[in-house]
Amino acid sequence: MDGVGVVAIDPADELLHPPVTADDPTAVETSFFGFNVPERDLNCTIHHQHHAVLGVVSGGVILISGEAENAAFADYIDCHDFMPMPHGDLDDVAYPGGLRVQVVEPLELIELSYVAPDGRLRFELVQEALMPAVGEPGGGRFTQAMRTRGELVLDGERIEIDGYFTRERCWDAVRPENDKPSIPLAWAGAVFGPDLALHFTAYDGECLDKEKLSWGYVWRDGETRPLEAAWMRTGRGADRAAPTGVEVKLLDASGETYEMTGETRARAPVNIRPDLLDQMCLMRYRLDGRNCHGDFQDLQPNGFLRSTRS
Repeated sequence: MDGVGVVAIDPADELLHPPVTADDPTAVETSFFGFNVPERDLNCTIHHQHHAVLGVVSGGVILISGEAENAAFADYIDCHDFMPMPHGDLDDVAYPGGLRVQVVEPLELIELSYVAPDGRLRFELVQEALMPAVGEPGGGRFTQAMRTRGELVLDGERIEIDGYFTRERCWDAVRPENDKPSIPLAWAGAVFGPDLALHFTAYDGECLDKEKLSWGYVWRDGETRPLEAAWMRTGRGADRAAPTGVEVKLLDASGETYEMTGETRARAPVNIRPDLLDQMCLMRYRLDGRNCHGDFQDLQPNGFLRSTRS
């Protein structure tokens, strides 16, 4: 462990892990990659859930620009619920939909390529680590800021990819589809450059509070600092659900605070299961005069969504 709340990650964690419970059908392991093109407010997420006990994989590619009423309205979507588990391991995977993920150097260099079955979308992408992978206390998850370079072709138009993205790996998890607390949980990644990146999961609150922070860290000038508290206020649209922006204040373990704002530039709600909505957003973040584009996912349970109708 590198400081309280910062857990070292083994390169072998790039690979599949045995299920926590060999006979629990809710055991799941996830891989999350992606990229954005800031000047076009374009965001692409590449997400797979590996259900080892069931022997299937769900997930795929979602590309959005601007507002989409639902993921089905995305600029491009190719997602499947029942793909076969990959042969071999996750260091070199070719999924049936046309995506290939190659771990060239664990925790350092990843190559992704995609050719759509209908020919509308293809991309080639290299992700290089900007920082060491950081594990969540308790194990079973890490995130990492990446530099993304490559090219995509959408409906015949070539677009350069040159930016940043926060990837995630999660294992040792079971996800029974039971009732959850009626409060949205935000997952956010903001990478301003090689010298500064933030990742946090938090709930809205009225003051800087340890209880509102689920987990997070700041990468600054070659050092990883765990977060200790968060205050967050999410702006919402006329439907009282869609995130329009966010205000955040974060406190790190050295006592330094970070006051950041975000403006939603693209959004698509994704039902990751019938009773849980993921408002998948591309945010334009601002911190101390610097700007970047990054992810903001607002995980909204049924209880919260019901409250927006009252």
